[in-house]
Formats: sequence, structure tokens, C-alpha cells
Amino acid sequence: SSSEPELQELFGAFGRVDELLLPLDAETRRAKGFAHVTFSICEHAVRAMSELDGSTFQGRILHVMPGRARARPAAEAGGAAGGTSSFKRKREEAQKAQAGSSHNWNPLFMR
Repeated sequence: SSSEPELQELFGAFGRVDELLLPLDAETRRAKGFAHVTFSICEHAVRAMSELDGSTFQGRILHVMPGRARARPAAEAGGAAGGTSSFKRKREEAQKAQAGSSHNWNPLFMR
């Protein structure tokens, strides 16, 4: 099983590593078998990926893949779907503008 210092040394040869995450299994407290490495300069990451993909590390073949952008939280993104359509945004703005109106009763709650 690999440790963070070993991976730091391996990937650090290609440039400055900003972040290295080595997820651990909750039950066994051992590495899950993959890691996330973030470089400070993207050219270093590309070079590390091209040179290390398919190479051998500690008797195992490495498969290095580019990362995907992290998903933004729903509150930041403007909704659960990752954004709000212009129609929905306009409707919400209109509802907020009418919120102070005294004739704005919801008929479902009237007796």
C-alpha cells in the first residue's frame, strides 16, 4: 500500500504538488487504491500524466487520468440542477416583487 510521502515524491518530480488526497477505507483504515493529485501549474500535471500513465509503481501499473471540475454546491450554483433557466429566474423575480402586495393570497389556504 502506498503512503502520501511516497506519492508526493513520485508526483513531485514533475512540479509543485498543491494537494494530495489518499482516501482511506473507513473499516480497514487502509488506502482505497486511488489518489487525487493537484498540481499548482497545469503543464506539470499534463507532463506527469503523460509520463506516468502506464508506468509501474510499487509493482503495479499506474493509470493516471485527468481530473474533473468539482461540482459547486446547490446554493452556489443557483439550484439543484446546476443553474436556473431565465424563465424560472424571471418568474421568481416577479413573485418576489408581488410578495408585498396585500391581495397576494394563496387560494389553497383560504376557508
